Amino acid sequence: MVRRLPASSSLLLDIVRFGASAMVAVGHVTQSHFSTGWSDLTTHAVESVGIFFVLSGFVIRYTTRLKYARIGEYWIDRVSRIYSVVLPAVLFTILADWIAARANPGYFFAHWGQYMDHPVDRLVQNLLFTSQFWSRSTALFSNGPFWSLSYECLYYAIYGCAFYLRGALRWIMVLGLIALGGAHIALLFPLWVLGCVLYEIYERLTERPSGWRSHLSFAAIGAAGALLWQPSVTAMLAVKNRMTAFLLEHHHQPPNLHWMRDYYRVGIPAAFLMLWLLVAVDGLPVHARSRWARSVRVLAEGTFPLYVVHFPLYVLIASLIPYDHGNPVPKIAMLLAAITFGVLLAFPTNHFKDAIRNRLRDWFLPGDRMPAARSAETVSS
Repeated sequence: MVRRLPASSSLLLDIVRFGASAMVAVGHVTQSHFSTGWSDLTTHAVESVGIFFVLSGFVIRYTTRLKYARIGEYWIDRVSRIYSVVLPAVLFTILADWIAARANPGYFFAHWGQYMDHPVDRLVQNLLFTSQFWSRSTALFSNGPFWSLSYECLYYAIYGCAFYLRGALRWIMVLGLIALGGAHIALLFPLWVLGCVLYEIYERLTERPSGWRSHLSFAAIGAAGALLWQPSVTAMLAVKNRMTAFLLEHHHQPPNLHWMRDYYRVGIPAAFLMLWLLVAVDGLPVHARSRWARSVRVLAEGTFPLYVVHFPLYVLIASLIPYDHGNPVPKIAMLLAAITFGVLLAFPTNHFKDAIRNRLRDWFLPGDRMPAARSAETVSS
């Protein structure tokens, strides 16, 4: 019997996911398109995506063990969760880029003009999450961060087939999906799987809590993290380097390949740290309905919308408002505007998610309605 995450652990995951999303937004606002005088923190934004992959694997493993007895329920939940945010984000990106291109064409096309060709092709690939398959990099116009959804959604599909299917069909589908995405998407899949493993370790360490056992687990995870994270990074990077060499021998340079080291270099120790903290806070008395807990949940619900809308919002603001790129005040205001917009967008997109889910269930699972998911159950994305 899989237990529900306690409020303390759920809130910790909410803090992690919002912090990672905010770091992505911070990293992008320091780029030269929007800022001068500040160090470019794009590398830290990239590292945060590695944390997202680990976190996503953890939560998908938890939710499938807890909630979904059938593969249809899993697909409906993933489709409704993704498209309830993606469709508004795509519409916002199109509108923001259209306004920015007309308000300040010199600035806009100098930085993002290369991503404006073949608009229908770009739109279709990104809506189907195939924009990164086999070393392609078809950006959704100015919305560069959208690339990671092609990875994430393929991982959902691979995991769903591995978890629910049986026999030869399972492996045919899993290997077929990996081949469909291509080698450079497969390079990051072990980081996502690490999140699934992390959940299994966490569940076993906390299933029969006792005072001495909890303290021993807490100390052991900390020691293991200190001793093993560097060898783990080295081993995974060795595998990555072999796959990269093969890929470059048979194909052209994949996008984001130069960031692979950062994903693993941060993702692996972040996994150890997250496991350590989850064990540390497990069972702590937390009032889920307290004001601070509700505030954390409200911020965390804006994580996915913030991630997929902040960049075109930056582009729109920078195109419309002639601010001093060296002045920290407007840049901080842009960041706060993006966070606020993401949090506010979470409310209508959550309602949209429920509407999509109910409609899909009426079509494919008639007479069987799924209850609305709570924040603790939808930490991923």
